[in-house]
Amino acid sequence: MNKKQPDEQRAQGTQPHAGNFSVDTATTPGPREANQDRVFRATTTIAGRHPAIVLAVADGMGGMQSGDRAAELAVETVERYVREVFPELPESQASLRSAIGAMYQEANRRIWDEGRANNTSGMGTTLVFCLTFDRRYVVANAGDSRCYYINNYEAHQITEDHSKVQELVRAGAMTTEAARRSPYRSQLTNSLGEPVDIPVDLFPEGSNWGVMDEDCVLLLCSDGLHGWVSEAQMFAALHRAPTLATSLDALLKLALDNGSTDNVTVAAVECGRLGRRQASGPRRPSRTPLVIVLSLIATLLFSAAWMTRDRLLSVAHRILRVEAKKGAKKGK
Repeated sequence: MNKKQPDEQRAQGTQPHAGNFSVDTATTPGPREANQDRVFRATTTIAGRHPAIVLAVADGMGGMQSGDRAAELAVETVERYVREVFPELPESQASLRSAIGAMYQEANRRIWDEGRANNTSGMGTTLVFCLTFDRRYVVANAGDSRCYYINNYEAHQITEDHSKVQELVRAGAMTTEAARRSPYRSQLTNSLGEPVDIPVDLFPEGSNWGVMDEDCVLLLCSDGLHGWVSEAQMFAALHRAPTLATSLDALLKLALDNGSTDNVTVAAVECGRLGRRQASGPRRPSRTPLVIVLSLIATLLFSAAWMTRDRLLSVAHRILRVEAKKGAKKGK
């Protein structure tokens, strides 16, 4: 079976937003005939005046048609809240978190009710959701679709999977890498489509907003990506490609090249602009030239005991003069 190329499944393309934000999404069925993933992006307002960006990824399950429909119902519910609920909220995190929780429960009930009406057992979906405004963000999750935070120094997972292998990881009975490769990694402990209210994780935990760096990306994805692409590879892909759109396409291609057997979906919001085309791994903040010079002088002073004091001072003065000349040239 031929794998469909990521760019064949691109949505509306990268779109700039007020406040130096860019948004893009991409999805592919991968080696499967149908794509049961759904991806959503939209703009809304908070308290009727703060522009906000909304992203969501849903990974349907329960058979081809059931999975499609469950994921569709989830994003339809998100769309209704974007259109009707979020703009009417007061400007408080408590109100927003409460509304997001209600949105998940509404989607959960809609999926359960339709599955019962159609006598469809096992109809369900994951749902990972992100809302950002004014460089603040809140993330929600049910299932094993994920949200990652990537800046110029690191990539790390924000959400926590609702799965049996994650419970083993939490208990110290399995490593993260073993969980990523486990044949039981898709066995979920929580998802939308249950007869009762479901637990919904909100991040950051507590009552604080998440705050985005000046240059960073919030990346949402289905397990077709994160099951086959490591955090280090995500970091590299987002920094090597020249644009957000080509970064997402590179991630989809990487997942398929690594052997992904599932649909692959990504959605991302970028604040500012990551340092593209840099080294393949996370970098640390560089030391200033003065610190480097002082370290070199200290090495000379303490490791070369055979040198006379006058000779050491002479060498140190020469180093400082050279660095001063370099600084003067850069200032021209």
